[in-house]
Amino acid sequence: LLISGDIFDIANPSAADRSLYYNFLSKLRGIDLQVIITGGNHDSIGFLNAPKELLRELNIDIVGGATENIEDELIEVINATGELEFVVAAVPFLRDKDLRNLDSDKKFKDRTEAIREGIKDHYARIANIAINKYPNIPLIGMGHLFAKGSLTSESEREIHVGNTAAVESNIFSDDFKYVALGHIHRAQLVGKNPMIRYSGAPIALSFSEKEDIKSVLILEVKDSQVLPPKTVEVPKNRELKKITGQLETIKNKLNKYQPDFSLPSFVELE
Repeated sequence: LLISGDIFDIANPSAADRSLYYNFLSKLRGIDLQVIITGGNHDSIGFLNAPKELLRELNIDIVGGATENIEDELIEVINATGELEFVVAAVPFLRDKDLRNLDSDKKFKDRTEAIREGIKDHYARIANIAINKYPNIPLIGMGHLFAKGSLTSESEREIHVGNTAAVESNIFSDDFKYVALGHIHRAQLVGKNPMIRYSGAPIALSFSEKEDIKSVLILEVKDSQVLPPKTVEVPKNRELKKITGQLETIKNKLNKYQPDFSLPSFVELE
């Protein structure tokens, strides 16, 4: 299970949110599943990393932020027969401090270009390490970033100078057989490439997403090849409903509204 960042919405989540997170992870113990979690721009690196040694005993790897040794972001995935099936470049959200130095500031025209090139360099370096250390083993990348041309919703918050540091899909070399991205809440391809994708958020996070189909993506690795993912729709348990009009019209529509889902609806009135 690959979770590409933004485990939480804020750096200091509530006790209820933390309980939900740990209860979810504990439920995964009985299904023989390896889990790889990377931090997003909303997450606290320290909070995610704090229990990483304990969670590793449950076959859960955490990479809350960029590691001092980039090789520590490479995680092996072992199959049921004990063989190395593929390797994951578990790259978290890369912050300014992870990407910029005095040399890069001098080399590039502005801060945005330095950040963009820093992200590209990070992926190039980790891919180079992987193909040398694990020849003929598929490499799957993870990332939490804004890819140019991505379709956003109202619920995303800006990153990197209002998303001006959006990266091109070609920053991921052909060494990556698949790239699993987080940050954008709508499921979509990047650069029309079926092997570079945002899975999207599993539930609607704003009324602009009320018509979106939420999904998870399932990859199959066969004969050292990564096959295009299959989409599995997430069941919808709550409706987001928008009702517009004059006051009397809204009252009438509300009185007639009959939700069909197990959880109470969220209704936006305009």
